[in-house]
Amino acid sequence: MFEGLVRQLLLGYLGRYVKDIQREQLKITLWNEEVLLENVELILEAFDCLRLPFALREGRVGRLSIRIPWKKLGWDPIIIVLEDVFVRASDRRDEEWSSEAVERREFAGKKAKLAAAELAKLSRRMSDNQAGQSFISYITAKILDSIQVSIRNVHILYQANQSNLQSSSAQLIFGLRLSSLKIMKQMSVSTKGQVHKVVEIAAPLNVSVSLSVNRSGKLDIDTPQWSVWAEITSLVICLDDFQLRQILMLLDNLTICQLREQYGRYRPWSSPLSRKLKNWQKLWWHYAQESVLSDVRKKLRRTSWRHFGQRISNRREYVSLYKKKLVFLRQEQSVDEQILQELEQMERASDIEDILSYRSVAERELQELLCESTNNFVEPSLEKSRNDERSSGRSRGWLNWLSRGMLGAGGTDDSGQFSGVVSDEVIKDIYEATEFHPPSLSNGDTIASDNMCRCEVKFLIHRISATLRSRKSGKDTAELLVDEASVEFTMWEESALAIAGINTFRIIYPQDKNVVVQMRQVLPGESLQAADSPSCKIQVDISPKQEVAMSIKVTIQPLTVVIDTEFFLDCIKFLDILESFEFQHERILSSLDGIEDDRIRILSKAKYVLSSHRKVSWNVYIIDVILNVPWTGADSELREMSLKVGAFLIKSKCVLDEDQTYTPKGVSSSLPKYDFLELQSSDLCDHFEVKLDDCEVKLISSSHSKPVTVLENFSASGFLASCAIMDKLISKRLEVCMTVSRFDAHFSPSIYLAAMELVEYVKAVHHQYELSSVRSLGPYSNNSNNMKSLIFGFSIAANLKEFTLLVDLENEGENNSACTFSLIELDIRYDCTELLKCWICAKALNIVIYSLKDERKKHTVCLFGSMSTTGAPCQQGFSIEASNMDKIDYRTVTSADFCFSLDYEASRKETTGFHNLFICLNNGDLHCHPFIFPLMEEFFDRLAGYGISSNTEILSPLSEDKRVSIALPGAGSQRFGFSNFIEAGCLDHASTMLSHFPFVTIRPSGYLSSLENSLLYDVADWRNNFTTRTRKSRNPKSIQKRRSKICLASSLKSLFGMDARSLPVESSTNQFVLNLNLCGVKVHFHDSSCIIGTVSLPTVNSAVILSEDSMDILCSAEELVLTSSWWSERINEFLWGPSSENHSPVLNVRVKKGNTHLSSQVEVSIGIQHVCCILPPEYLAILIGYFSLPEWTSYSSKQLNFENSSNQCAESDSALVYKFEILDSTVILIEEERGSHFLKLEIPQLYCSFVDGRSLNGLLKDLPSECLVPEYKISKESHCLNMFGRQLSLSVLLCKDDRDCRLGVDERGQKYIHTLIETLNADVWLRLPRENVSSDASMCIMGKIYVCELMADDNFLIDGFAALLDVIKQLSSVQEESELFTSDVLQFLQSRRSINKYNTSLPVVPSMLLTEVVLSIDSLSTKLHHSTKDSILSEPLARAEMQFKCSASLRNETAEFLNLSFSSVVLYSLHSHAILARCSAPHSASSVLGITYSRLDQVKDEVSIFLPSLDIWLELLEWMKIVDMISSIIGEMTDADHWEASPANADDDPHVVENTVLVPESPFKFGFF
Repeated sequence: MFEGLVRQLLLGYLGRYVKDIQREQLKITLWNEEVLLENVELILEAFDCLRLPFALREGRVGRLSIRIPWKKLGWDPIIIVLEDVFVRASDRRDEEWSSEAVERREFAGKKAKLAAAELAKLSRRMSDNQAGQSFISYITAKILDSIQVSIRNVHILYQANQSNLQSSSAQLIFGLRLSSLKIMKQMSVSTKGQVHKVVEIAAPLNVSVSLSVNRSGKLDIDTPQWSVWAEITSLVICLDDFQLRQILMLLDNLTICQLREQYGRYRPWSSPLSRKLKNWQKLWWHYAQESVLSDVRKKLRRTSWRHFGQRISNRREYVSLYKKKLVFLRQEQSVDEQILQELEQMERASDIEDILSYRSVAERELQELLCESTNNFVEPSLEKSRNDERSSGRSRGWLNWLSRGMLGAGGTDDSGQFSGVVSDEVIKDIYEATEFHPPSLSNGDTIASDNMCRCEVKFLIHRISATLRSRKSGKDTAELLVDEASVEFTMWEESALAIAGINTFRIIYPQDKNVVVQMRQVLPGESLQAADSPSCKIQVDISPKQEVAMSIKVTIQPLTVVIDTEFFLDCIKFLDILESFEFQHERILSSLDGIEDDRIRILSKAKYVLSSHRKVSWNVYIIDVILNVPWTGADSELREMSLKVGAFLIKSKCVLDEDQTYTPKGVSSSLPKYDFLELQSSDLCDHFEVKLDDCEVKLISSSHSKPVTVLENFSASGFLASCAIMDKLISKRLEVCMTVSRFDAHFSPSIYLAAMELVEYVKAVHHQYELSSVRSLGPYSNNSNNMKSLIFGFSIAANLKEFTLLVDLENEGENNSACTFSLIELDIRYDCTELLKCWICAKALNIVIYSLKDERKKHTVCLFGSMSTTGAPCQQGFSIEASNMDKIDYRTVTSADFCFSLDYEASRKETTGFHNLFICLNNGDLHCHPFIFPLMEEFFDRLAGYGISSNTEILSPLSEDKRVSIALPGAGSQRFGFSNFIEAGCLDHASTMLSHFPFVTIRPSGYLSSLENSLLYDVADWRNNFTTRTRKSRNPKSIQKRRSKICLASSLKSLFGMDARSLPVESSTNQFVLNLNLCGVKVHFHDSSCIIGTVSLPTVNSAVILSEDSMDILCSAEELVLTSSWWSERINEFLWGPSSENHSPVLNVRVKKGNTHLSSQVEVSIGIQHVCCILPPEYLAILIGYFSLPEWTSYSSKQLNFENSSNQCAESDSALVYKFEILDSTVILIEEERGSHFLKLEIPQLYCSFVDGRSLNGLLKDLPSECLVPEYKISKESHCLNMFGRQLSLSVLLCKDDRDCRLGVDERGQKYIHTLIETLNADVWLRLPRENVSSDASMCIMGKIYVCELMADDNFLIDGFAALLDVIKQLSSVQEESELFTSDVLQFLQSRRSINKYNTSLPVVPSMLLTEVVLSIDSLSTKLHHSTKDSILSEPLARAEMQFKCSASLRNETAEFLNLSFSSVVLYSLHSHAILARCSAPHSASSVLGITYSRLDQVKDEVSIFLPSLDIWLELLEWMKIVDMISSIIGEMTDADHWEASPANADDDPHVVENTVLVPESPFKFGFF
């Protein structure tokens, strides 16, 4: 009987897996203890219950032996031997994905799960409804304790079909050979309640495994039911790039097989996509439709009301059938086949959860029925069955239960035949047969199923050696060495824990045998086991049913990484094969890109990502990180940049703290704002906390005795967020926010040189990598991945509480200096999407330069904001929610808290090329010292000399590339700067069109030789096209208190600056635009002892536009004011400021340079509006002398000798053009020698141009013929100065003392502002010979005066013209006086007083100056007025009208020839408007008056007067007033107070003047009235 049960057991199990087993082969007797099977084949369909993602094609066992020691059963183990095991697997064929085949495998897997569930149910019954695993563990231990297994020569082969691979030319074959595996009892270890086994695995691993099973049946959280301990002495791995690709392809293919298990049954295998047979679109669309609907139907079966009734009916029917089955089983009768078929059909269509629920209901109802029947009567059949069971003996109960196949999924074809209610007698019988006694728990404690420890696995590998080899290059890429690696894995019912540790880890570059990555360097004489803790520890907590499915904690201490560029490039080459490889999820996401609707596309991607996305919590902590970057410099010197980090922490942050100022709200800010994203954005984004402690960077060089500090020790903390979706609408996938309390950096030319050498070294190696054959497309290339072509967008935000940059200028000698840049509350944001954006702002900025030899010599160069760090926290910057960051233009965020801001924007695409840089400075002071500029010039020249060599192509804003710059629509209406003249229809734009800037009425381009050809509007009515902007000018003293919000309202919001994308440029031009904006800035100019002057800049907008062949600089300043303590402020408190209270002064400047293949031209255009400029000659001399100090150009003068020849070549090929437009402005000239006399020049319109002549052609082009100087008298190399004035006027302000002269009337009501020239419209052309031309070249002055109205008042005429002559004299000596300025203002004033005290004159260098003058006066009107000293009113007398032409030749400012030819001379009375006198000529073409002066020799001059006719009307009263006025003027002229003859000024040699008076052709005519 016992042998029959064993035979039945073996036949049940082996017969399911092995083909053609006969009962005779399994015959076991007391004398025949062995069952031997040879050359048997496996039944492959028996493994369908495993639902493997591949198909088993072949399986055979060469020898199978089972030896049962009957004589010593219970003492000696059962020995099982398997030899020559071969298993071959491959991908499933198309027909294996049919609906019938897939459903067969599904049902097999379902039956296996149902059998396992029934076994767990019985185990819970045996364990008194505890966790249910104690009985299973006990039985497993009992079986394991009784057997010994030996497996030899195992060969497993996997071969993938070529049609399933991404490349049809690739073949994937994966094999595993195992020489020996033995499971035997471990006799040396004896632990109560444990069964110990030793598993020995021979080649290729040579592993010794200790296996322990808990047989006590006691459940414990800490005591595992299974324990495995494995130890490997050495593990050697070799992997090349081709094998890596095959492994990835295998993993990807297994993923595809899992999907085909779900949807492969609907796939049209008869119509592959590669062939595209007829109606293939319809078939594949049907496939997609059925696949989607299958998931929908499956979901609706459990949720919809339509299926609810069907489920109730199915439940009722299944419970009824299953109870009938249980009744047959309890009666030990055969179950009706119809019942089994109906149950199987229902189980195929039902879920496992429903089946188990139905069975539980059936068992409960049957149990209730049995309880009721027991109380009433005992069924005879049941009673008979119980008696039979008792009579069979207790020994049979154990074997009966075992033979019924309750140990697993297989045993008999009907795995459910022993399910159901088990009687208490059977349970008792099993207890006695198996000697199982469930342990009792004290105090009523219970062990939850998720807390019971199921198994524990421990591995120890003493040495792991892995080699990465590139099959393409044929050389080793890296060698990985791991010492003392351990792995501990513990699994509970609902969770698992894995802990891995590594003692030492090294990566060696095989080419030079250098260690590039190392964890814990082992010192000589130290053993690996001596370490207290591993250098790397990885802990993984797995909780699938928790919100955080996996928690990973990594600790590394220490870590040293050497950035060997060749090594990392070889690693890139090794992984380069992955660029063309696509995983399944990438292909799915890439296919979703074909959806045009943005919302549907992103929603589809989000659902797909969330379907497989599990939350993972990371905690990576690295201590003592050293990152070294070595390279070889140009001088073959070894250098190394070393980064040391005391501790680095990155930790997952599931819930963000809302009160964190710099906490990012996630990269969901870059997602489109759809409803579903607002609800699930936290699921799509992972958030991390980042910390850095004790970071520093040093430069190590053999030329330096000690390391050079680049970054001083600092610590940082912040947050990181990443997005799991890739789409073209999602601009950013990574966002980093950091906070640093203090950040100190060092910079010097040597550090810059090292950085440039490192960049060149990396680029050179990368260039070799680009040229290598590895970059060529191989047979595995796949360019269809659209996801990889998307730009990876990220952003970095940082807040530095205090930032200091120490710059060592490294200049030699006594001028060895350094500079310190300090910034407070520095906010930085860098966005890298389709555009590169960088935004920087700071609350305070301070720049100090000092001497390294004497640190007491400190000079503040720049000071903005308060340098105190104890103030309130910054309320701007990244405190703005990240969800609104992308909507904010950071150019408009600047407020009074930010004194400095920078915004950079550039394109990452190759089709467009532009660079925008915006810089703003608010509310601060700049200090200019002359000695600083040569230091800076030398410093930047050294940096430029260390630049990247020309043979390396480096992308720069001006480098030539193939990118295209696109001009946006509306570029022609681009506006810039400030303007008080607003065009009609543009009242909202107080600026100038870019095409006209900086001018209002003239064209900015072209040579200004003729005003009429350059005007945009007619001179007479141009004001009708504009509206004058009125703004109350602010007090210059209050500029310091102005907040930058005023600046923002006027400039940053609408007139911030230029944008490279909106400029009309050529398609091949790469634009670089720099915008600099100043608000509330003061610039102080220092000499060696004091401040010479201060320029206040309330609002300044400037832009620099650079391209490969042009440069354009624009600057616009509003309310610019120049003040100085050396000005007495008698007229105004400023030297440059507003001309009226209703208008703000505007200064617009534009510098434009264009290069051609022949020459380059620089145009400087200046526009001035509503400006009052005061020019004291003394202060003007100070300014000229100050800016002429050698300190400004001391370094440039040293370099002049080396660059002289090149400069001469450059001068010959370039031209310099200056153009001015002055509108509604005033110039006040001060006469200092004759009291407080001032000249006021009103300038409604004045235009000037100056051309630095270098062999210019057309010097007389567009000039009126009547004004031309003979061309032979003009040098071919002449500077051209053209001036055009309209409505000019000149007044004199006479102050008798030093009182404030800003009033127009004194205390007695007497007016002391008098007009000298009421109106002047004139054009003047000057041709000035260059200094290097011959001495006989003449300065030519040509002019045309259209209208000139003079005011001649007998009381003030002489003083006015005397003041004018004195001012001209003083201005002419300004250049000479400026040479007295050699160090500071005090020295200049002392030198000037010394010259005046001793009545000495400045040395004059003798030179020959020839001047040619030709003037044409169309209308010269002189109004004669008579006034008395007791009255402020003057009486008009007469008006003289003249029209004449004047030509003169001068030598050293002395006239040698003068010719005045009058075509009209008329004197009118202002009372009666009658003619008083008139000169006439007999012919209309002849002159009415001619005056000629010529100097014959040194002692003889000649004057000729030609007067054809003179008509005089003697109106006695009028003439008497005129005579009195002339007498008064003559009296003033002869007054000694005005004209004092000086013997020193008299000529030594007397001059003889020969007068020749030509008699008129007709006598004088007198008229009496």
